[in-house]
Amino acid sequence: MINTILGGGEYLELAKKLIREGEVVAFPTETVYGLGADAFNATAIAQVYRIKGRPNDNPFIVHIGAKDDLESVAKNIPNVAYELMDMFFPGPLTLVLKKKATLPDITTANLNTVGVRMPNHPLALEFIRACKCPIAAPSANMSKHISATSAMHVMTDLGGKIPLILDGGKSNIGIESTVVSLVENIPFILRPGAITRDELMQVLPDVQIKLSKVDKPASPGMKYAHYMPSCPTVCVCSQDVAKRIYSENIDKSPVIIASDHFLKECSERNTISLGETERSAMQLLFSSLRTAEMEFKYIILEYFPKTTRYEGINNRIEKASSGIIITN
Repeated sequence: MINTILGGGEYLELAKKLIREGEVVAFPTETVYGLGADAFNATAIAQVYRIKGRPNDNPFIVHIGAKDDLESVAKNIPNVAYELMDMFFPGPLTLVLKKKATLPDITTANLNTVGVRMPNHPLALEFIRACKCPIAAPSANMSKHISATSAMHVMTDLGGKIPLILDGGKSNIGIESTVVSLVENIPFILRPGAITRDELMQVLPDVQIKLSKVDKPASPGMKYAHYMPSCPTVCVCSQDVAKRIYSENIDKSPVIIASDHFLKECSERNTISLGETERSAMQLLFSSLRTAEMEFKYIILEYFPKTTRYEGINNRIEKASSGIIITN
């Protein structure tokens, strides 16, 4: 097993060989890094669960290298799925559909559905196409911990446990894909992401959002803790609250992670910037949380306005803080 990052595209042949031999490979996507295995190899999929310490009722997302590959893992595909693919594939959208019986039950946590996406990252697509099989992959980090948006993040969590990390640079979106279920009469967003509800409504005018915890999750992020730093973390709705919580926990070496606008009133305190826009906040969130947990002992996160454009990042912030939202 590796103890160093090996590199990028020059390792595609090795990556293909490892996947064919039933091994796992960490690879980049535009959202976060994934820990991939042949979606049809039940033994390899079991390895991914074991390496991550992931509960076996938490399904994987299957990554395809071409739109035509959807029909190798899903059945009874509605026409609207093809419309969504035309608009958003490749990209940060996962479609939950009825799964084909040939796909092992372990890949979908014994559900009769499967989440499928086509990543918008050149090295990810090269990797999947070289393997000539769909790649099932959760995020390449230890279960419950902060998702990895760089090869070094993967190394921190999984170094010594996996045979290869394909280094594709920093993820340019930074949070996991939007997940939409198309298996019911009404389409549901099961996990918000960079593709917003407003954008989806161009194809799915009746789409609704369903984020409550369930016993049998059809998407990652619906049941278990995710994105959690190793130190206490809270989110706050205003600068005044952030400054008060900071003062109350000054002995714990606190840090405020927030947008530039938010931080203007938080000078002379430990801070980490998420930039000026919701896109920069998405891209920087997980790396900022990883920096914070290494350098500080108490994290204060900005909670963004409750509008559709911020649903993705607020979802990750809520989970990182175990749902602790301090409003006043």
